Amino acid sequence: MQNYQIGGFLLAENLEPVEPMYLYLGVSRAIGAPTAKLYEALKNDLKESYGVETIEIKLSRLFSEYTEGPLAEQSFDRYVQLMDLGDWMRSLDTTAIAQLGIRQIAVEKNRIERECESKQKDVRIAFFIDSLMHKAEAQLFREVYGDDFFPSGPLLFSRHS
Repeated sequence: MQNYQIGGFLLAENLEPVEPMYLYLGVSRAIGAPTAKLYEALKNDLKESYGVETIEIKLSRLFSEYTEGPLAEQSFDRYVQLMDLGDWMRSLDTTAIAQLGIRQIAVEKNRIERECESKQKDVRIAFFIDSLMHKAEAQLFREVYGDDFFPSGPLLFSRHS
């Protein structure tokens, strides 16, 4: 609990610090399957029904910066480039791509928490993690975010496995 004063005038007392609420929605899909419509529908429903804002964490954007040249346009060649790059990164560490996503989420959470401190408002955020392609990635998200992580798609597995 905190009291807020300016020049000896009590502005507010016994305020609970504002803590953002976070959910982590991990989506797995077949290569090339679109997720944009799913994200938009989920984003709109969460906002309208529950007042939850969404932030998309697109894993392929995070690791595409490691390519030696530009990625091909939306095509088969682009998918091959991304698959090869993902395979290379996973050969170094099976959770490398998930780690990039977790790092990006930390950056976003720091930004959100700074805004919460300055505005003293409740914030509800769902991170839409697109796309988990291997079970080890989903397992790392589960280890980091616990029961606040909800996987969906082919990688859906027991919360207790």
